[in-house]
Amino acid sequence: QFTWPRAVEGEYSVILTVSDQNNQRDAVSIQISALLKPLRITQPSSKQIQFKGGESVKFTVAATGGTPPYSYSADGLPPKAVFSQTTGQFAWPSAVEGDYQITLTVSDTTGKQDGVPIQIKIFPPPQPPKITLPVSNQDISADEGDPIQFPVNATEGSLGYRYTSEYL
Repeated sequence: QFTWPRAVEGEYSVILTVSDQNNQRDAVSIQISALLKPLRITQPSSKQIQFKGGESVKFTVAATGGTPPYSYSADGLPPKAVFSQTTGQFAWPSAVEGDYQITLTVSDTTGKQDGVPIQIKIFPPPQPPKITLPVSNQDISADEGDPIQFPVNATEGSLGYRYTSEYL
């Protein structure tokens, strides 16, 4: 059995020889073609990236195949987003709500390229909760010693409200 643990791209003429204990030989010549794996972007693995507005968005483009080292490019970057052509790092310190379509491209030293479209969806940032009271002027009066009770409701924000009161 012939084994070549890590083929290197290229065309090879190989002579395989066998000999016995009487030193008799046979040989055969073969051609081996080791093909370069195609250049492919492997990261980000998802073609849709989702974050909340105001959050920091970061990811790194990775590739396999071709002939390293690679260079990277990104077309259609959102405002204030930055992209490194040498490392493939994308950074957007404070994402702004909206849908953004960018195209990521990797190139190898032979000029081969691979590109993928990526959709970045930035949802609205979470809103703070708002208190709603059933009274119009928010002034409550009662006689001393009488109980005071009224509903306090919250809207918007994230569920799981926690209520507190101060100055009592």
